[in-house]
Amino acid sequence: MIVWNPDRMRGIRVAWSVLAVAAIGLGVWTSNWQMFQITDCELGLPTPGVDYPGGCVEPLWSYFGASMIPVLAIPFLLFVVAAAACRVWVSWSVTIVLMVLTGVGFMSAFAASAPTLVSVLGSLPGVVFAFLLTVVHQAKASRI
Repeated sequence: MIVWNPDRMRGIRVAWSVLAVAAIGLGVWTSNWQMFQITDCELGLPTPGVDYPGGCVEPLWSYFGASMIPVLAIPFLLFVVAAAACRVWVSWSVTIVLMVLTGVGFMSAFAASAPTLVSVLGSLPGVVFAFLLTVVHQAKASRI
């Protein structure tokens, strides 16, 4: 009879926790992006709500302010849930949700006429690392 041993998944739990901390750093870095990262103003195109050329180099934090915090906290919270639960199905769920949110964020950044908070939703580096960690989690769980 195989008994589940939580210590065998300690490395997975630690990896999800490290990814959560990295998500905070990535969120801070993202908040310092300039507006042209999510708008067309660098092309000289008029962008509602962004003055050209000065507003184009304005940091996202200056434009959105503290309203960015909940949006940038989503990857962190997802990674914390994955670390706390430490179940394969939760890891896959977190990875899929983050993939969808990142896709929505990219589509918003490329399609929105004005800058929106949705444009900074998700995280491509977070998705890549979450996917790799989930695959490792799946492999490790199948060996138990």
